[in-house]
Amino acid sequence: MKVLKRFDGWLHGLYMACIAFPLYNIGAKYAIEQYQASPLVFLCFSSLFSSLFLLLFAGRGTLALKSIRTLDTWVFSFLNLAALSFGLSLLVYVSALQGSILIRLTSFVCFVIAVIMGQSTNRREFFFSMVAFSGIALLFMNLDLTKEQKAIALLLLVGASLCQALRQLLSEFHKTNIQAKSTKESARVAGVVSSVSALVLVFSLLFISIYQKAFGVVILKSAPDILDFFNLGTIICAAVVGLFYAGAVYSEFYASKRISAKYLSAMIALMPMFVLIYEVLVNFILSKPIVLDKIDVISLALLVLGNLGIAITAIIEMKRGKETELREKYIVASDENIKYAIELVKSTMVFTHNDIKETIRLLGIDESVIVDLLALEDGETSSLSKLQFHTINKNYYLGVSTKDSLTKINNRGALEQKVKDILYRKEKFSLCFIDLDKFKPINDIYGHDVGDEVLKHVADLMLSINPKGINGRNGGDEFIMICFDNSIESKVDKFREQLSKVFAVNDISIKINASIGIAQSDGKMLLDELIKLADEKMYDDKKSAS
Repeated sequence: MKVLKRFDGWLHGLYMACIAFPLYNIGAKYAIEQYQASPLVFLCFSSLFSSLFLLLFAGRGTLALKSIRTLDTWVFSFLNLAALSFGLSLLVYVSALQGSILIRLTSFVCFVIAVIMGQSTNRREFFFSMVAFSGIALLFMNLDLTKEQKAIALLLLVGASLCQALRQLLSEFHKTNIQAKSTKESARVAGVVSSVSALVLVFSLLFISIYQKAFGVVILKSAPDILDFFNLGTIICAAVVGLFYAGAVYSEFYASKRISAKYLSAMIALMPMFVLIYEVLVNFILSKPIVLDKIDVISLALLVLGNLGIAITAIIEMKRGKETELREKYIVASDENIKYAIELVKSTMVFTHNDIKETIRLLGIDESVIVDLLALEDGETSSLSKLQFHTINKNYYLGVSTKDSLTKINNRGALEQKVKDILYRKEKFSLCFIDLDKFKPINDIYGHDVGDEVLKHVADLMLSINPKGINGRNGGDEFIMICFDNSIESKVDKFREQLSKVFAVNDISIKINASIGIAQSDGKMLLDELIKLADEKMYDDKKSAS
């Protein structure tokens, strides 16, 4: 189940490419051949039925009205209408198979937009995207069209691909879709957005049809006749196909939350291959001749190879979080997370003694973000993104909450956790417990500022002598040094030697001594038990020294 959950975004995309969209094509082709259905009317009814099925499944609940009111939904609808208009106009110049291949330029456009927006990529993804693009370019260059027709077809192709790419990116950033937490909430949002998109299409087509009939002009050659909307065969076929199409609509919105539009588009780009496979199977069963153009097949192979390569590369690198990188980067963090981020920034400022440059270094965030959070007043909003919040949260844990505020080495809590991690990994190690001798008189005679410098000096010595190990302050004048090799004895001797040298601070020369105990881990003892064992040996060390 965990494996399925991890790959569910990819599986939803695969369902769209290999089942939902190919079956939609078969249903549309059947309705057109058997009932003389208008392709646009079939699309309208199948979209309406799929929306209805989704809303019936989801039932009443939250986010429905909010989805209608959000600008994202309406922009999505008009982008969908524009993409459809460009795509249908393109089919005047190319065959259905050629059109289905060419329109997958969407995946390349999506890839380019995502890179421009800052989504990380690598050489393999870039290579495979160029392979897919070469397939589309090969097909387009070999179209049997005049120079003028190619110029028009190119504009239509770019328009359709750009609108589809923007639509898919919008589904990734759609506000209510992101807020949907359950399957029914996601289905409700998908149903509402799809129904709005379908209704915009229906009313647009009705207006064009009525206008053309009333004034005897042609705005859109493929626009249906009014009577096409009352074709019973079209309605029945659309209702059946709507069941599968509902899954595609839901999958698009759900998958966009799990993987980025760039990768979802790459998965959908596999659709022409499955459409071709289904058509070949149907023609074989019906004993119909199968005619395939060589260039079409080569172009399709390059398209599939390129997008499949992008998908596989992304799946291999899933642990890097690239699937949701853009959403994390551009979506604003929740109010609760912003409040928490402010507290972390303030805590870090205390940790660094109000050194904003050191705060920026520790949290790994631009100065403008830090200043914005610190200046934020009640009732004001911040543009802090989810990615920035996660960066602050992660770096605070690594660089602040686990560090001793004075010496900047590991604190007691961090030491306990690190020992547990070491035991879990079953690594062998030695623990050195260091207790400074007569440290209190240093504070009493020279003051706490000098005492603090002594403690920082001890921490610096530990870091220089044990750079690959774990160094921490147990509290007060007690320190812990964990070593993973067999050189603990030599490191202790070196530490004693360095510590015995006179330490000068504020023109004051101080002689520092320490009692040291070493405990070997048996693979079971936790930090307290190891300290206790090392403390006993340190006590023996003190006795022998006295």
